[in-house]
This record gives sequence, C-alpha cells and structure tokens, in this order.
Amino acid sequence: MMINKKRLKNKANIIILILIFLTAILTIYLLLIETKNFLLGKSIIKEDIIPISCIDSDHGINLTTIGTLTIGDYNYYDSCYTNNVIFEHYCEDNIHKSEYLRCPPGFICSNGACSNPSLCIDSDLNSFYPDGKNYYLKGNVIKILNENEINYEDKCFETDPALSTTNKFSVENCISDYCYLQEGYCSGNIITQTFYKCPEKCESGACINISLPIGCANTENSKCLDLRKLQINHEINVLPQEAISSEREGIFKKTRFGILKKGNTITIQFPVFDFDKEGLPNSPILLEIKYKDVINGGLGVYSKIDYIDNENPDVPKNRREVSLGKISTLGSNKWLTKQYVFKRPFPLIRNLEGYYTIKLRVDPNNDFPITYISLSSVNNRIAEIAILNNTYNLISIVDPPKEKDEASVSDRDPIIFVRDIMRPLYINNKPINKEISNKTFIYAAPGETEALSFGINSKKGLNSLNFEITDFINKWDKNIIFKDNFDIYSVEYDKRSLGMYAQSVYLISNIEDRLVKIDNISFNPGTVKRFWIKMKIPSESRKGDYNGKIIIKSDNESIDEINISIRVLSKKLDLPKNLNPIYHDPYTITISSNLSKVYEFYQEMNFDPLYYLTDSKVEFIKENGKIIDFNFTIFENHLKKMKEEKFLKNKMIVEPLIWVSIYTNIHGKYSSIDPELYSKLSDIEFVKIYGLLIRKLNDLSKKYNVKFIYSLPDEPWRGNYGRIISERLAKIIHENNGLTTVTYSNQLEYEIPAQTSFYSYNTPNSLLPSLKDDIDYKVWILDDQEIGFQKKYKNFGYYTTFASNFRNPIINRFLHGWLAIRTDANIVSAYAMSSWSNDPYNELDSYYADFIFAYPSWNGDLVPAMNSEGIREGIKDAKYVATLRRLINSNPGGKISIEAENYLNNILSRLEITDYRQYSVPKDYSISPERYFKSQIIAELSGNNNYEDYEVFTNIRNKIAYYIDELSSLK
Repeated sequence: MMINKKRLKNKANIIILILIFLTAILTIYLLLIETKNFLLGKSIIKEDIIPISCIDSDHGINLTTIGTLTIGDYNYYDSCYTNNVIFEHYCEDNIHKSEYLRCPPGFICSNGACSNPSLCIDSDLNSFYPDGKNYYLKGNVIKILNENEINYEDKCFETDPALSTTNKFSVENCISDYCYLQEGYCSGNIITQTFYKCPEKCESGACINISLPIGCANTENSKCLDLRKLQINHEINVLPQEAISSEREGIFKKTRFGILKKGNTITIQFPVFDFDKEGLPNSPILLEIKYKDVINGGLGVYSKIDYIDNENPDVPKNRREVSLGKISTLGSNKWLTKQYVFKRPFPLIRNLEGYYTIKLRVDPNNDFPITYISLSSVNNRIAEIAILNNTYNLISIVDPPKEKDEASVSDRDPIIFVRDIMRPLYINNKPINKEISNKTFIYAAPGETEALSFGINSKKGLNSLNFEITDFINKWDKNIIFKDNFDIYSVEYDKRSLGMYAQSVYLISNIEDRLVKIDNISFNPGTVKRFWIKMKIPSESRKGDYNGKIIIKSDNESIDEINISIRVLSKKLDLPKNLNPIYHDPYTITISSNLSKVYEFYQEMNFDPLYYLTDSKVEFIKENGKIIDFNFTIFENHLKKMKEEKFLKNKMIVEPLIWVSIYTNIHGKYSSIDPELYSKLSDIEFVKIYGLLIRKLNDLSKKYNVKFIYSLPDEPWRGNYGRIISERLAKIIHENNGLTTVTYSNQLEYEIPAQTSFYSYNTPNSLLPSLKDDIDYKVWILDDQEIGFQKKYKNFGYYTTFASNFRNPIINRFLHGWLAIRTDANIVSAYAMSSWSNDPYNELDSYYADFIFAYPSWNGDLVPAMNSEGIREGIKDAKYVATLRRLINSNPGGKISIEAENYLNNILSRLEITDYRQYSVPKDYSISPERYFKSQIIAELSGNNNYEDYEVFTNIRNKIAYYIDELSSLK
C-alpha cells in the first residue's frame, strides 16, 4: 500500500494548527479570568486598593423575601415597581445588579416582596401602564377569592358619568361628547372602575383615535410635499433638489415614492399660513412624515427657530435650530407615519421670510424612503392626541391628590384664599378652611425677591379677571415700595415627569409647571386657579411694616381684595456659606435674546457663575506656531458685565476647556482612548503652557477681587480618561496655586486598574489614579452625598441633577437650603438653566426629561418654572441662617442669642437622614417618588412627623426673621 507522504504531512500541519489555536483560546480565557478576578479584587491586591464587598440579605434573587443590599457605605432596598413587578437588588461576582422581575402567578408585590393574598389580575396592566389604566386596550380584570373567580371587562358608555348609574348604558361604540370608557383596574386586590372620556371614539371596550394621521393635502391651511406624484407642489422649496430622487415599487412598479439620499442635509420651506402679526401660528401646526420602515434607516428632524439676537456678539449661535427628534427604523418594511406638533406658547416653527422651515438630516449609511411631508393647521384636541401618540416614556397619568381639609361649599362666590407657596394646588383641589382669608403677612429683606400665592375658586365662573396693585406704604416714615416692584403671574399646569431618577420610565401628572404673566383671564364655572406674586424689595427699603393691597376685578368691577403686610428687615441678608453655581453661564447657552433678562433672573435666584472658558473667549498668542501667552479681553468684558449685573460675587467656578486646544497645539489630534494620554498630559511643554494659563487666570482673579475655583471634566468616573485628565490637570493647577473642583463620586476615592477589556492606558503601576487628594471642592453626586458628608472633607458639596427637574418647589428648596445648612456644604450646583430635548414646553417628546429653570419666549422674557421658585427660596433660607449666625456670634451669651442658637440647633437635629436616596425612593411605587420625597422633608422639618405641614418652611423662616430683627436692634 502506497503512503501519500504529502497528504500525511498536511494532516500533521492541520493538527498542529488546531493545537496552537486551542492553546491560544485557553490562554486568552485564562487572561480574561485573571483580568476579571483582578477587577473584582480576587487577585493579589495592592495595599492601597480597598475592595468593596457586596452583601445581599436575601442571598440573591429571592422574590418572596424583602432584601437589603449593602455595598460599601450604601444600602439598596427591594421595592415594588407595580402591583406584580418587583425591583430586585442582588450581588453577582461582588457587583451590585438590579432587575425588574414579575411575581409568580397568583402573587402580588407588597412591601418589596411577592406574596399570595386574594388576587386581582388586570390583563391590560404592563410596564407602560403599571396602574392598569390602559384606556387604548380592552382589558379583563379577574378577582380570585377562595378559588372563585369574578370577571370584569372594560366597556364603552354613552352618557355623562356624573349622572346616576340608572341613566348609564353600555354601547358597542360611540362618538360624541358623552362617549366614555368604563375602565377596570386593580386597586390593591380590589376591582375598581373609573370613567374616562375618550378623546375621539370608544369601540369594543377601548378608546381609539380616528383623526390621525392627517394625510397629504394642499389647501389654505395645509401644505404638502407629495413625492408620489409627478407634479409636486412647486410652492415648496427643497434645497438641494438633487438630495431627493424618485423610486417605484409594487408588482408593476406603479407606486411612486421619494428617496432622501443618505448623508444629505435637506432644507424644506413651506409657504406660511394661519399666522399672527408676530409670525407665530394661530393654531397648532402638525408636521407629518410618511416613511418606509427599512432596515437601519435614520432621519434627524430639525426646526429653525432663530429667537436669539443676531446683533449681539456675546450671544452664541448654537441655538439657530432645534432637534425635534430622530426617526429610527426597525426593518418591518411597512409604511409608517411620524408626527411633530408645533404649539403655543412657544411653537418651534414661525414665519421666517415667508416660510415655515424644516431641516432633515439623513443617516450617512442608508437612504430614507418617504411618500410625503406635510404641514397642517389642526385643533387643540388633535394636537393633544398627536402629542400622546408620539410620547416617549409615558407610563401612567397619576391623578393629583385631594386636600384632606377642604372647605365646605358656601354661598359665597368667588372664594378668595391665601395659600402657602409650598402647598401645591392641583386642578381638582379646593381651598382648605384655614386659607379662606383676604389678609396675609410676610417678612422680607432688602434686595430680595419675595413670593406670595393666592387662589380663586368660582362656581359660577368669572369674565375678564384682572388685578390692580397699590403702592405699599410704611405708615411711620411714609417710605414707599412702589407697585412697579410687584408682578402677578398665573400658575400654569402641564404634563410633567414626576421623576424616576434616570430610569427610562416616568410617571406623568398634570402639575404646576410655570409662571405666566397675565393681563386678564376668564374662569369657566367650577374653576380653581392659582396666582403667584413676586415682590422685588428695593435694596434701599428702610425697616418697617409696609401695607398695601391687591384689588381683584371682574369685568372692571371690584369683587374682592387681599390686604398684604410686609415687614422689611433692617439690613440686607448675608451671602450663604455655599456657592450655588448655575449650569451654564449666560455666554455658553443663552435662552433669551435679551441678556439683561437672563442676568435679572440669575440675580433674583442668587445663583453664582460657572464659566466655560472656551476657545471663543480666549485668544492664543503664538510664536512660530507655539502658544506663548493668552489674551483674555473677551473674558474680562464678561467679568465686568457679571460684576455690573451683581451676578459675580466673591467666588466663581471657571472651567478652562481650552486645555484641549493647548494639547492639540503640542501633540496634534486629541483622543480620549490614546494609550499615552497620561504621559502626554505630563509632557513638560503641556505642563508649562497650562501652568501659564492658570497663573494668568489667578492674576485676573486678583484684579477683579474674586476667587477662581477651577473645574475639571464633568463626572470623571464615567470614563477612565476622565480620571487621567482630572488628576493631571489638578496637579498642574495646584502647582500654580489654584483650587480645584469636580463633580465627584465615591468611585473616585480609590485607584483602579488602567487596563480593561476595552481600553488600556499606560500609567504608573498600571493604575488609574485616585482623585481623593487632588480635588479641593468635592461636589458629590447625590447618590453618594451622604458618603461624602460622612467623610468630613473640608469643602463638601453636591449637585442636584434629576431632583432639580422636579417642579414641586419643596424638593429644590430643601436641597439648596436646609440640606446645605445641615451638611455644612460649600457648593450646591444646580443643573440646568436650559437643557431640554426638542420642544422645551413638551416634556413627553424625548427619552430624557427636560431640565429647565426658566422657559424661553419669543419676546425675550423668561418664563419662570416652579422648580426655580423653590431654588430661590432655598438659597434665601441659607442666607437667613448665615445672617442669624453672624448676629449670634456678634452677641455671644445674650438671652436672644442663646434662644436663637437653640432654635437653629433644634431644627438641624431633626434632619437625621442625610442619605438622599432614603428621601427619594419609597418602598411602594404606587406613591410617586416626588411626593414621597417632599413628604419626608416636611415630616422631618416639622419635628412632629406631620407629612402635611406645608407651612413649616414659612414658619421657620418667620421665626429666624424675628430673631434677626431682635438681634439687629441690639446695640
């Protein structure tokens, strides 16, 4: 038998290659295991790395036992997300993990664990409708009790639900003003029904929408770019035209459609219609795009808004257009419709040179098929339906609570009542008994903005309601606070997220959202309305009681009045101990064409600057292409303006973002994943130029008598490069006598490996540095703020992202006031003046919540949001306490001083919980986290566990003001 030596040799080579491949795989696996073990602390650990243990009391995923997970200094608690979904925390490989898990059949979630009582099951309950009130899907509610089953189906009713049940009758479908859905859901383990008025039609036990989509038409109030036709509407401009081509589909290729070519930016100009003298649409405008759901398609949709003053050189031009959203396709190959609504008070479309202008940016990788793009005037009902149909994150509309002590209905109409600014007024509330009064009293300090609130409840309705304010006169010396210092606002409601702390789901409620200046207003019968007074007390106002009134008129006839007494303190308040930086400075992101309005708002709020020192604000002086000096003319002009507007006080935060330009001048292109990032930031040339920058800035700070605190890259724990940049820059700043700050987390306290499965950096000892010794002002993430407080670092601070979004002013007042006082904070940073997605007036049009302290407007005015009212009052609380402490120290041992100090200490001793999460996350998610948070705050401040003591902030403020008054009068 002949042996083929060549074939045998080939087989041997193949076997050798297989063995080499398997050996390589095994080596890589062992290296991965070793890397994983090293990251989890299972390998040899250097003495200066502190492993953090993860401990779960219920030993993993245990749905029937409530567990507490402890990691480091922090606790997480299992909790109920819905009545049959549990939010379970557990440890895996010493790492904290969490999941939303459904309870087993027959079980419901109660107090953080699944249990099996008598059971109520709702078929249309899901993660989008955790309360079961799913009006657009027919549901069955089943009650199981002792193995017996009770069944209820959602039904359509054509009648007024206010009528007796004998006059109600179910129908298969209805379309009328009397068309309701009787929706069944589980309240605990009890079957409950509610009546819901379907916006358009009820059919077979569910609401349906019949008006949408609008379609393609060219009429007086509708313009359409129809790409299914040979002759398109030539009134509509398409730029560039070559970015759109025509295609056909179907068996005989008869159906035409358009192709938006990949990578193009296409401007579409629709001739204007239905607009007022200011160029704003009179009615809501609906933009509709019909597109094909192809694989990996994408389209960015933008509107041109141009509300910023083009003539002002200080105003950045980064708000010329606003993203309305992105269409991302999934590959179903169906023709779908996407809609956007432009609605007052701030429609993101307006008459600009005779056109409504839209921009489309096509994904660079794929063409985007469409049949038409249209703009149409629609009524408010259709606009609301379109908004809800295109909503992100809408989980559940939460009904606002009713007051426990509502006043009995009287023959008096209207009812005028004075409500504490911290007590919310929901649209279904009535006044409580103690509020029905036409007199009120308030302490005030010179130079401060004070707030008062009153409500009107009318059974019959009111026409052309308006207000007349008198001057406020001090009867002793006839000093006057003129009526021009007073503004009256209507409190406007809107659908807003109640907040779920960066999770992708939200509870929504129709809550107090913003303050709108009013001229006159009409009331429908049975209406309750809240009004807000902002009083700017002049700095030169002398001590004393000032009396005046608000006269309430309807149809130009006086119907009632509110008498107000203002007791002005003798001196201006001291600055608070802590800085309150605002993201961002007026020259980085501007939301008004009138910068004076922005400064006026900042001054009223008592905010401090956080200035972004970018390339546009500094001129590099170069020699032979290298940076040798800096020209700060623009920055100096901004400093002068900030000082002139009293926005700049004795400290400010400066973030020198121009370090990137210094880096690229020396090293070329910057990359966050460059393995040599550490050594390049340590390069002698970079250290020299960046050090020069810091010294020059220090000279400026002395010139303007303000201390600069230099901020490093935001949240440096979120990327390993952030640690490297922060540590390297901090070293240079310290070497040049500068102070540093950064948004901080407990993760930054320890060194960690510089090599991961994604990126590797060449650093000393192959470790990423701890920032513990490099940051002077550690501004802790709220999740870790208790940890930071317990460490007792010299300059403790925290920042309020996520909570700052809450409209309930109690929360932000506490964070900027009593929590700052309790923790002796040096910085409380507020995010954000204007960080919204798409339409700022529509919370529901993006995956993320909108962060806004004041809304923009077309006339340049700022529209204050309710959260900013809380922030201002919180900072003012800190000013009152700082003033009182100075007066106590100036009068040591005096009777009033001892009494005042004991009063302060008593309040602070009540605030024993300093862990933010214990305030914000209730054990039962049927309670909104926002309401839970404010209830905990009120209960602790009240000292008697009274969750409804909304007046506690005012009562404490008044007592402190009394002590200030008394101590100020001492010689």
